[in-house]
Amino acid sequence: MAMSASKVELVLSTFNALPHLRNAINAILCQTQPPARLIVQDGGSTDGTLEYLLSLDAPFVVDVDSRPDNGISQAYARGLARVSAPYVVIVSSDEMLEPSALADLARMHAENPGSVVAYGSMRIVDADGNQLQHFKPKPFFFEEILACETVPPISTCMFNRSVIGSDFFYDESRRTCPDYDFWLRLGHRFDSSRFCARETLIAAALGDRTSMSFRTEAQIQMADDKFAFLDVFLQRVIADEAVRARSLARFGQGIYCWAAEMAAGIDVKSPALEPLCRRAIELGGENGRSDRLQRLLNRTSALRAWSLDPSKPLAFLAPPSDDRKALAVADLTRSYVNADWGSHVRSNGSVVIDGGGFDWGYSWQASISRTASNLGAGSTPLWLRARFTVERGHVGLSFIKDGNICDEQCFAAAEGVLNAYMLMTGDLHGADLMVRNAGVAHSRVVIEAIEFVSAAE
Repeated sequence: MAMSASKVELVLSTFNALPHLRNAINAILCQTQPPARLIVQDGGSTDGTLEYLLSLDAPFVVDVDSRPDNGISQAYARGLARVSAPYVVIVSSDEMLEPSALADLARMHAENPGSVVAYGSMRIVDADGNQLQHFKPKPFFFEEILACETVPPISTCMFNRSVIGSDFFYDESRRTCPDYDFWLRLGHRFDSSRFCARETLIAAALGDRTSMSFRTEAQIQMADDKFAFLDVFLQRVIADEAVRARSLARFGQGIYCWAAEMAAGIDVKSPALEPLCRRAIELGGENGRSDRLQRLLNRTSALRAWSLDPSKPLAFLAPPSDDRKALAVADLTRSYVNADWGSHVRSNGSVVIDGGGFDWGYSWQASISRTASNLGAGSTPLWLRARFTVERGHVGLSFIKDGNICDEQCFAAAEGVLNAYMLMTGDLHGADLMVRNAGVAHSRVVIEAIEFVSAAE
């Protein structure tokens, strides 16, 4: 049975984001099952936002509050306080709902009576609408929520306000990440069976600096705010001081790993990486470094070297110029080719790699260790230079050794040949070069050459 439109309201926060806001509103106007009301919390925009909202001819009520606020937490706290319907969806100005999003979410609730929330998957797109990644939600598991191993995409969620009751609010005491505190309260109170996660595509989000999540400098603030929320939550639910301290260190390390993973995914040379990783290491204390933290520190050769002595500044070696002469060229025919991966070698010697049907599926591996060893990579750092063209989708280039992925860089489809530089140090002796889908199935890349360049001037 379809849910009545009168039972669903949307809460949207915005501030001086009119071009993106138009896209978000258009997506709401195109809903096959429109909401009863769109509650807009505008922070006092000066770019024509209020005039645009008041001019809308919508099949639902557009309720705008344009008072200045002090940030995203206060904005959403005010918006949620204005809700009256039993079901609520939270969106922002850089996110666009799929046409059937509200209908699909309503159906999930109808199929799971008494659910706290229903949520689906989200695409990350560039300014042209090209998909960069596709986030598919995992089943709700409270400990993973605590450690930020699972972060449900909030704009794909439809919350059952009538079930949540008095816990339906955002805490505005911290400037960012009020949704983390919200998830902690819900996860502690309700059994995981009350959280309905599906792979149904619900929304698309713009993957650029329009979103706070894609600004590396914001990751420190976000991690600190999540940690503060965690501390307050644990004080409320754990009486034993020693147990509480261990939990704060364990889950707190996960928070700072999450923020560093986000920062590294945007820019592997982000200035935010050093303080975030240092804080994660400190929280490890006598328990040391978790597997997750160690994987994070393996992301780049600079992080691995720095992690041996975190008291020193994190330093990145600048790659050489594109005109630096190659010391050697790898034989691209010496690669691991699997028919399921769709790789093949062109007559001119380049390699065309068609990724498989998995968002992060392995595609192609090239053995580079023999050439690197002949050049002394075991004792002297070398730069690996990959010349390639991404023809479709989003691909990742990395080293892989003993099943561990290191130094992965991701690239979206672009015109022309790109050069990617990856530093080979002694701990990468015996590693292969790997190319795979990076969040987009069936991506395609053409590898023109793999070259080795001296790290010395």
